[in-house]
Amino acid sequence: MSDKDLKRLSNAETFVGGHEPLPSSLEVPREDRQPHPEEEAAQSKQPKPSFWSRCHDRWALVLFLLSVLIYTVLSVYTIYCFVTDYKDETDTSLRLPMNGTATVDYNEALNIQSAWMFAGATGIAIALSLGLLLFVRHFPSVVIYIAPSVAVIYMVGSSVGCFMMHQPAFGIISALVAALVILAMIKNNGRIELAKDLMITANLAASKHWSVFWTVIAGLIVQGLNTLWNVFTFVTVFLRFEPWQKQCAQGVYCSGLITWILLIFVVLEYIWISGVINNVTLAVMAGGPYSNWWYGTDSKTKSESVWALKKAAGTSLGSIAFGSLLVVFVEIIHFILKTLTGGDSSVERFKIGYIQGGREIFRLFGKGRSLKNKGLGALLNDSIVGSSLTFACLGNAILCAGFTYLYMTAIDGTMKIDHWWDWLILLYSFLIGISIGLVLTSAIEAGVSTIFVCMDKDPGKLKDHNPQFYAKFGPGGRYQDYNVDIYPELKDAPVFNESARAKGDNQVANVYLNQ
Repeated sequence: MSDKDLKRLSNAETFVGGHEPLPSSLEVPREDRQPHPEEEAAQSKQPKPSFWSRCHDRWALVLFLLSVLIYTVLSVYTIYCFVTDYKDETDTSLRLPMNGTATVDYNEALNIQSAWMFAGATGIAIALSLGLLLFVRHFPSVVIYIAPSVAVIYMVGSSVGCFMMHQPAFGIISALVAALVILAMIKNNGRIELAKDLMITANLAASKHWSVFWTVIAGLIVQGLNTLWNVFTFVTVFLRFEPWQKQCAQGVYCSGLITWILLIFVVLEYIWISGVINNVTLAVMAGGPYSNWWYGTDSKTKSESVWALKKAAGTSLGSIAFGSLLVVFVEIIHFILKTLTGGDSSVERFKIGYIQGGREIFRLFGKGRSLKNKGLGALLNDSIVGSSLTFACLGNAILCAGFTYLYMTAIDGTMKIDHWWDWLILLYSFLIGISIGLVLTSAIEAGVSTIFVCMDKDPGKLKDHNPQFYAKFGPGGRYQDYNVDIYPELKDAPVFNESARAKGDNQVANVYLNQ
């Protein structure tokens, strides 16, 4: 370490909120840190703690593993019945009280071709999601602006379609939503710039650590396989236990109640497993490449992602399962309240309570309260990176469903969109498109979240990693309202002229960077 760095560390002051800069020992990569000989000898004599003793929230981990075991047994059983006795499983006579007896021929819908369509929809979703990730990686500014635009185009298209189908009420609602999104884009122009700067900073970290992308691609593959597995499990459970199956008359146990219970279990288990996959991916990226990049503790010989994965699996897997379980409970409450209040007619009433409850859960589990710096808390509230990426994933899912529809109708003429099973393929294509898109864009969102936490602990590092972003916190900068709490040293700095900075005048910016 140079004399200049030692002097800078020795003269460092405590930041607002009681946080101190990291000691100089943490500036050294992990493989170069040499423990004291006596400390190393003492550690070698101590027995290494077991996985069970190091794991937090062990009850949640046990419950998660037990539910996965039950889910796996149910899936293997129903898929085995479907494969070995396909004709009987799909031989169904559906009796409707209003229309007499209607026979649904599953043999024309559920076949090998339909199975390949599910796999093809998964491939389309993966390809488009990878394209979205590359687009976000190289054009973050464009994504921030284009994501709400996609939502506007979607709502305008929905409005036109509703009017064409003689549904003026829904058409007016879609048009009003599009107008509100446009007004929000105009009002949040400053927040859009903040999101752009945050994404650029996260991309700087990702470009230094390609393990970020390998991690997210691994999570993508696991999530895609999990989604495909869940679809076949859902379908085979329905076909095995639905009460209209002709085998029910032959003594095979079938029940509408048990079908509903098992299908709800399959859906909630999918939400839980998906949440664990996503959160493990986020923990690996946040605790590995991004945090090491911020503090300058990059390892040259070891993978930060592998190191973070071992830490996450060894200590935090139970906590991750517990956090994902909370999401499942929220989904259950959502379903119950929506059912009790009459379905879609009370969506907005539920939405208000859902948002308020979500905010309390968010605060309860520490992210909001852990940021002791008030200016950073305000900055966090003004960040729209998550919503922008969600809009981008929504547009990606619409494209995925559109390409699937194009293949089913134009390329493969044997598939016709006139059966409920074909619509299920389109719905699956949309859901997996948005699901996989969220997994991929989590590479950027994890970086943004980590940057917020790291700025709370050691905000001065931003000067080294993204000096242009740091300079905007000075007087005259776009984010000067936050600098009193985050960067008090910039309070008396010269006025920052962003227009001059854009033209290449680095004189004022250098004043900040050389302080």
